[in-house]
Amino acid sequence: MKKIAEEIPRFALHEGTMDDFIDDQENKNTRAKTDRDIILLKTFLQTKGESRNVEEIPPANLDDFLSEFILNLRAKEGKTMSRYLSEE
Repeated sequence: MKKIAEEIPRFALHEGTMDDFIDDQENKNTRAKTDRDIILLKTFLQTKGESRNVEEIPPANLDDFLSEFILNLRAKEGKTMSRYLSEE
């Protein structure tokens, strides 16, 4: 009698690129929420006079923007998001 490990190949070949694989694994709801959050961040950056893409903002400046964004962001109920973060 053969062992199960001998009957099942150890590695499965994946058709396509690594990006295709990652996209296939991604939760669609998570992707939609992330897209909404990025739009919200871009809107905040515009209110601060920042017109560059997020990827083009130097890390130190982006850190400042993100800190202010989190501290000032409000949920639909009016509570600050920093309150939600401190409860974790």
